Amino acid sequence: MGSYIGSFLSRAGHDVTFVDPWAEQVDAINARGIAVTRPHDPFTARPKAVHLHEAARLPADFDIAIVTMKSYDTAWAAPLAARHLGPRGYVVSAQNCWNDPVVAAMAGADRAVGLVMSKIGVALWKPGEVERGAERGSSSGHDVFRAGEHDGRISARVKELAEMLSVVDGAQATDNLWGERWSKLCSNAMGNPVQAMSGLGTAEIMAMPSGRAVSIRLAAESARVGLALGFRVPKIGAFPPRPGRAPIVPTSTRSWTRRSRRPSGRAATGGRRWART
Repeated sequence: MGSYIGSFLSRAGHDVTFVDPWAEQVDAINARGIAVTRPHDPFTARPKAVHLHEAARLPADFDIAIVTMKSYDTAWAAPLAARHLGPRGYVVSAQNCWNDPVVAAMAGADRAVGLVMSKIGVALWKPGEVERGAERGSSSGHDVFRAGEHDGRISARVKELAEMLSVVDGAQATDNLWGERWSKLCSNAMGNPVQAMSGLGTAEIMAMPSGRAVSIRLAAESARVGLALGFRVPKIGAFPPRPGRAPIVPTSTRSWTRRSRRPSGRAATGGRRWART
């Protein structure tokens, strides 16, 4: 995701520096740029790129540090990014899960901004080439990016961040970071665990009554927890969350034991992984 966002920002004229632990990626960007394809016109961006071990040489004058690492890397990535901020700089958690408190603890609450992303899938198949697999949300009126302050203010900096990200896709500033974050967690919770446990893809799960039933109940339970905690949980997909009992969903009497013939993990995509959010 960082390669995709950073490439668009670089093309738009922003001074972008990638810090990446994947050595081949850094070398490819420095040698020939990064190619960005589908579902838009392809282009090549030429941001700066440095290896992780070279990051200590970077100056402490960056306006924005966008962290796009996996959640388990947040605890070391956030302070690494924060130490290179300028006096008014801030760290953006452009991640799934609940990493904003970790970023705030590492960088300071006043230097942390959350960014929720939905309905966007990006693949980095090989060094120096990033591809988007889904149509742009802006083409259907959906804002992919929701930038928010931890305290719910619509500040000048989250407005500026949303405006910057609008060159990538639809973007807005939100006064409901925690509710938006929880809604995205509900979406992830209803799909990702079911795929991991069953070995089936999204389309296969949704084609089965039992698969739909499990997914819907997971979303309902996740939404109820968020509402009980006091979050203003917006729509999960097209459906607003409501307190109360889980929906009754008709299911097949056939046990849900079918395994996909498709190999799982890296072999399923020929060594290529999608970063979906």
